[in-house]
Amino acid sequence: YYIDYHTYGNLWTYAYGSHIWPPKNNRQLRRYTDVVERSFTDTLGVQWTTGPVFNTIYECHGIVVDHVHYYITPIAFTVEVGNDDDEFTPPDNRINTYTVSQWLALVSQLKLLQADIKSGLYMKERI
Repeated sequence: YYIDYHTYGNLWTYAYGSHIWPPKNNRQLRRYTDVVERSFTDTLGVQWTTGPVFNTIYECHGIVVDHVHYYITPIAFTVEVGNDDDEFTPPDNRINTYTVSQWLALVSQLKLLQADIKSGLYMKERI
């Protein structure tokens, strides 16, 4: 499991950034990002954009989440925090809110991952 944090916008993304087709475990990654979307909507009342980097932001080659997904772990995400008005630096008065909401989303995601490991679904979809 891997998360790479950036400050750009309310995005929770995964591989791939370099081409349009999804990774083999796209269904699993989509399930994990669905949990994140629900968590953020419940805690912040804000809809986050989730999905492959290529489809959510733009085409980009050589990004970390692609390499981590391919070589290290198939469960890898890049999280972009803030909104378009923040210009890459969320204001201090929202850092706590972002931190708490991301922690709750992460806990929800890890619970789903744990259930998948126990049921054997994680290993099946990883291949």
